[in-house]
Parts: sequence; structure tokens; C-alpha cells
Amino acid sequence: MKQWIISICLLIAATAAQSESLPRAEIKTSMGTIVIELDPNKAPHSVENFISYAKEGFYEGTVFHRVIKDFMIQGGGYSPDLQKKPTHPAIVNEAQNGLKNLRGTVAMARVSDPNSATAQFFINVKDNANLDFKDATPAGAGYSVFGKVVQGLEVVDAIQHVETGAGGSFSKDVPITPVVIEKITLKNVPASLGKVEAKKAAEAVVKAEPVKTEQAKETKAEVKEAVKTPEPVKPEVAKAAPKAEPAKVEKPAESKPEASMSALAKPNTAVAEVKDPAPKKVSTPAKKSAQPAPDKPTSPDKPEPSPTN
Repeated sequence: MKQWIISICLLIAATAAQSESLPRAEIKTSMGTIVIELDPNKAPHSVENFISYAKEGFYEGTVFHRVIKDFMIQGGGYSPDLQKKPTHPAIVNEAQNGLKNLRGTVAMARVSDPNSATAQFFINVKDNANLDFKDATPAGAGYSVFGKVVQGLEVVDAIQHVETGAGGSFSKDVPITPVVIEKITLKNVPASLGKVEAKKAAEAVVKAEPVKTEQAKETKAEVKEAVKTPEPVKPEVAKAAPKAEPAKVEKPAESKPEASMSALAKPNTAVAEVKDPAPKKVSTPAKKSAQPAPDKPTSPDKPEPSPTN
């Protein structure tokens, strides 16, 4: 019996010692401090990614921009004025690691693509089994848990109860008074984490998504084909236009003889009236028509619009 009790005590001590040696992040917010314990054994890529952003000071000055009571609080990606911060490449989803989205656990936020997590994370305020891994489909891929709250769960609960509304590009769930992440202090973190390993996490996403790359190439090819398709049509229209121009020139040429014939058909008095003033009227308009041409471009009333437009 004594040996059994001793074994239990040793196991508890070993577990506690192991827990204390795991990396931790002390998140100081405008509403209090939250300490999370990271699990690099179960979620190496997610932990390395989080540590990388923390070491860079990326999270300082960001807010919990999405707060839903009895669900989760999400932050780490937006400034207090709700401007999204630029991030590193996305990392691979690790939701198959066996860690569940239980109350107090910390997981990576993402969009519909399972491998789209970057900097944003969320803390579950209740057990959310619907966020756990179910299958390899996009709908069942789950959300990668990489740590848990070990101190300050009451702060998490206080944040989930703040008043929310619309803000920035969000129609709801934004705290009316910003909940700011002021500083993150790391403990028990090896110097190697958050640098080289973060690059490996990004490379893992590239290897995991060969299909998307091919689809992107196909899409580009389709766009190029769409651009090339109308091009042959334009030259044909251009060729048809010059052919129509000679026809237009010939028609006015035919109309002039008709006018001259009608003029000859008029009485001699009308012809005499044209002949008498012809030398004066024809010579004066010819000089005027030659003068206005160079004057128009240099006119102070329209110095730029006429030539540019």
C-alpha cells in the first residue's frame, strides 16, 4: 500500500515538473493577465509559430477583436482601430494531435482553408467539441489546439462578458471598449524556437497544398486564354473600317458633279452674281482659313485640354 502511494506521489511530482518545464506565455491585457502553457510535443508547428510572433513583439498592441459569450474570445491580428496586421505565411493545421477544444484551451484561428492559420488565436470559454478534428475534409479538419490557460481564467471570463457591437469591417462581436494585448512574456522557451523552426512550419504548408498550386496555374492559364480570345476579332474590325473609308470618299466625289450640274441649270443671272465677286470672296476666305489653323493650338482659352483630349 505504501509503495502504491509513493508511486502515485512520484507520478504527480514528475507530471508537475514536466508541466513547469513546458514553454509558457504570460499575456498581459488591459483587463488582466492570462498565462498559457504551450505544448510543443503535440503541436510543434503551432507553438513555434506563436513563439515567433511573440518574440517579434507582433502581438503587442493588438486586440481581442472577436468576443462571443459562451463560445470563445479571439485576438492577435488587429490593431485597436481594427486594421489587420501583415503576417508571415500560413502554417499547417495540427488538429489531429489529439488535443481537444475544451474550456480554457488555446487554438489557432483560421478561415475555411484548414491550412490558413497565421497569427490569430482564440481561447475557448467552454467545451467546443464541434471545433475538434473529425475527418480530413475541409469541414471536419478542426482547429489546432496548442496550449491551455493555467492562470487567469477569470480574466478570460471577464473578457467574454464585455459589451460588443459593430466595428471596422465587422458587423458584430467587437468589444465596444478595446481589450488590448499590452505585452507577452515568454518563459522556458529554447532560443531556437520561433526562428528557424517557424520557417519549417511555413514550408510544411507549401508541401501540404500541391493541388492549390496547380489550380492557381490553371486559373492563370484560363485568364491568359480569355485575354487572347478577343484579340483576333479586333484586327478584323480594324481591317473592315479602312475598306469602308474609300466608299465614303467616292460618294461625296459623285455629289459634286451633281451640284455643278444644278448650278449650270440655274439662270444666267445667278451665275453672273457668282462670277463677279468670286475673285474677292474666294481670295479672302482662303487667307482666313489658313490663319485660324495655327492660332487654335496656341489659344490661351484652351491651352491644354484640346491637344491632350
